[in-house]
Order: sequence, then structure tokens, then C-alpha cells
Amino acid sequence: MPEEKMTDPFLPITNVVNVMKECLPGNMKITKEAKDLMLECITELICFVAFDAQKHSITQRRKTITGADVVQSVQALGFSRFHGFLTEYHHALTKK
Repeated sequence: MPEEKMTDPFLPITNVVNVMKECLPGNMKITKEAKDLMLECITELICFVAFDAQKHSITQRRKTITGADVVQSVQALGFSRFHGFLTEYHHALTKK
């Protein structure tokens, strides 16, 4: 029986580090431990929001998660700080 290939569920660490560096002063260093922890946090956050967004799509009998599902999940999960920004961004994306 062929062995299933495991895929790495993480984002590229370089991308995560680049985002972190954008938010910090130029003289700030980031340890490997901090990079790894941030990568784990981001992955968990994505899974957390995606799982909730999936629940929204299922209740509406859809098999596809939409941007509106993600925005709604962010609000429902208590990330209201990001809700306004994501709503505006989602609106801009759907206008294209």
C-alpha cells in the first residue's frame, strides 16, 4: 500500500518573518523561537477561523467558504478589532 504523503500545513517561515519585520523597528531582532511560535499561532488562527467559517457555509447548505463567511467568523469569534478592516477589504475585493 502506498504511503500517504504528509503536507506541511504551515506558511513559509520567510513570509511570516517578513510580516513580523514590517511591524517592528529596524534594529529589532527576532529569535528562531519567536519565529516558530508566531508561525504556530498563525496556523492555529487560520484553522480556528476556517473551521467557524465552514460552520456558516454548512448552515446555508453550501460546500464553499466565502469571504463573507470569514468576515462573519472573525466577528463571531471575538476578533471585533479586525471586523471593520476585513469588512472594508472584503467589500473592495467583491467590487472588482
